[in-house]
Amino acid sequence: RVDRTGAARTLDLDWSARFTSMALSPDGRQVAVSTPEGGANIMWVKQLNAGPLTRLSFDGTINYRPAWRPDSRSLSYTSDRVAPNSFLYQVRADGSARPERLLPTDTTQVDEAVWSKDGHWLVYRAGVTAGVRDIYARSLSGDTSRVTIAAGAFDEYMPALSPDGRWIYFSSFRGGSSAL
Repeated sequence: RVDRTGAARTLDLDWSARFTSMALSPDGRQVAVSTPEGGANIMWVKQLNAGPLTRLSFDGTINYRPAWRPDSRSLSYTSDRVAPNSFLYQVRADGSARPERLLPTDTTQVDEAVWSKDGHWLVYRAGVTAGVRDIYARSLSGDTSRVTIAAGAFDEYMPALSPDGRWIYFSSFRGGSSAL
């Protein structure tokens, strides 16, 4: 962990691995990681302070970019478990249930996602090819229609929400270079 002054503190001294992506849970007690193993990325959750490591993904070769639900009990991640396309899946952090596909009627490939603090909104990047990636949002109750945040001729990616949930940030290649 790195604080605002730049001081670094190790999360778990008894554990090290090579990671392709990671996300700390909202309660700070666990970390979801993707590790490269045998030509695939495997999704895991590690209880911090020398706690157990739980494997969450068993299918597909792409399992990465975890995003925690606000309750710290479940998370979403991108997977190609139904190859060849990658979609967003949700799974319990304790590994007690199989992953379930989120947004099952949306046929667009999803490669990144972030949850609102109240768990009501999911903001995600659709598309996996540079130049055709766009940002969308969906409410998970009431009107669940896809809301376009940024789509068009430019490449948009890496969505993030402001702490109060009122603003959506993303990177874009408008003007030929990456900008926020």
